[in-house]
Amino acid sequence: MFLLFFCVWLILNGRVTAEICILGLVIAALLFYFICRFLDYSIKKEILMFRLAPWLVRYFWVLVEEIAKLTGWNLDLADEIASGKGGMTVLFGETSALFAGPPDPQKEEFHVFDSFQLDR
Repeated sequence: MFLLFFCVWLILNGRVTAEICILGLVIAALLFYFICRFLDYSIKKEILMFRLAPWLVRYFWVLVEEIAKLTGWNLDLADEIASGKGGMTVLFGETSALFAGPPDPQKEEFHVFDSFQLDR
């Protein structure tokens, strides 16, 4: 939570300077003290979250990967990912789709109904 408070502080300020970072650390520490004191949160829970974070990231990565395999997501890129001063740019190709209609052939474990089957 401490890092979350600090990151939100930086995002809301929109720039990173030494003064903003120091003030952000103080405010994040005060908020963290408040939630530990009054909202039944502890340093032990914070350490547990840091220990579990890599496993949670891996879990969600595998989850999205398996959903993509099962449903036939197509996330083709039109160009390479470009990063610059304003951030990152990702351009998806015209063939990319999260849902392209019922897959052909249908998979037994994941049957997708089309509009003709739903009309009956």
